[in-house]
Amino acid sequence: MKFLWETLILLLAIIVVFTVIYRYLELWTWVESLYSSVMITTLVGKAQPQQNATKLLMAFQALISFIIAGQLVVFFASTKTTKGAAA
Repeated sequence: MKFLWETLILLLAIIVVFTVIYRYLELWTWVESLYSSVMITTLVGKAQPQQNATKLLMAFQALISFIIAGQLVVFFASTKTTKGAAA
């Protein structure tokens, strides 16, 4: 359970950090920056950056989010398997 909370806090931190970066790099409003960060983190990927640096950061954010999402899938799969084996 600790792993789950740590991972969710990590995802929230990623959203917050990249929201601030997008806010100042693209000069978007806080809402636009938060929206874009959440879309990239949840792998929906709907954002229209103008700066090349922002495009690279969004690719990096998507890659990190994909890896973390994979870890969550493995966590839930192993939790279900462990509970099923104990029954």
